[in-house]
Amino acid sequence: MNNLLIPSFIGLFLFVVACESPNSSTLTEKGGNPSPNSANIDVDSTTEPLVSIQKELDQFEAKRGNENRTIWQRPKMIIQQLGDLSDKVVADIGAGPYGYFSFQIAQNAKKVIAIDIDKSSLAFIDSMRLEILSPDKQEAIEARLAKPDNPNLKNQEADVVILMNIYAYLPDHAAYLKKLKQGMNADGRIIIIDFKMRHLPIGPAQSEKIPLYIVERELVQAGFTLNLVDDRSLDYQYMVIATKE
Repeated sequence: MNNLLIPSFIGLFLFVVACESPNSSTLTEKGGNPSPNSANIDVDSTTEPLVSIQKELDQFEAKRGNENRTIWQRPKMIIQQLGDLSDKVVADIGAGPYGYFSFQIAQNAKKVIAIDIDKSSLAFIDSMRLEILSPDKQEAIEARLAKPDNPNLKNQEADVVILMNIYAYLPDHAAYLKKLKQGMNADGRIIIIDFKMRHLPIGPAQSEKIPLYIVERELVQAGFTLNLVDDRSLDYQYMVIATKE
């Protein structure tokens, strides 16, 4: 990223944060302060554009009190689980406040739909893509407004759907999964990552978490086939990948 853009970029970020209501309800990723000690960072130093973007995103995370997110979240490992995305459309549900996963996925995907119910988050993502993405990738991200009970996906629009740290906040899991399924193509995959129920140094309160077994059960009930259930790869979170039946 051009260093001359950094002051305006961070100024815009601070403006967005200042305008956000502390009591607003949003599908934006949830979580608390991370521990500085965790697994080794999952970054390939030869992938220069992605490394640069991760550094920018980690600076924003630090301003929110989330130190070292790239270390404990392991975004590169998660994205690798999605396979070849070069011809895929990925829906990042709850992408705000600034598209932590959307911008990293955009390096590999055909298109990323950054979905949130917070207009200021989406405005920031839309501006951010013009500053930190290379010209050939700036159109790879679409910021889209949704409702708490509706992801606003077109019929069979997405190849991959990601719900990162937001599943517990959805008002009606069964109804929401049904709408997601309608928005996924025949071979579509869904990945849900959320915080483990045990006591953790980061993340939401226990009352705002959802057990892994419930996520598994609800996916099956909604007509998905479980492909991966993993509660070991990430220190603080579990990961479930399922396909549309």
